[in-house]
Amino acid sequence: MTTQSTEEKAKTSIASGDEAFAAGKFDNAKSAYEQAYQTLYGAYGYNNPILVPVLRKLVAVHYSKNAQGSSSAMKEMGKYLKIELAILQHAHGVRAAELIPTLEQLVIFYDFDGAHMLAVEVLQRIDDIKANLEVRQD
Repeated sequence: MTTQSTEEKAKTSIASGDEAFAAGKFDNAKSAYEQAYQTLYGAYGYNNPILVPVLRKLVAVHYSKNAQGSSSAMKEMGKYLKIELAILQHAHGVRAAELIPTLEQLVIFYDFDGAHMLAVEVLQRIDDIKANLEVRQD
């Protein structure tokens, strides 16, 4: 009898989640993605960039659940976005271009959540990062 590696277990959970997500079974997708997240988290720790793709899938499933009227989905979506941002900042620094997609998602989250001033602050941060990138290219 062979045992699956951590990556194989996570890939199996992600594939199951992708299938459920495509079928519109968001609760099943959420469970599968959370299992993949826990598997990778247990093996690599809380601040490893290997978690980012799974966190992005969790954000997508919660965004879809929110579109169906789930109020708890917004709270979960914000939690996963903030974890993703923390991991990316740790890996790339606070002014890295890699942060921009996550920051853009945070703008959407804050705007939907009614936290418009936070959305503006994050937009300003995105502008600062882009300006910093342009300066480095010159």
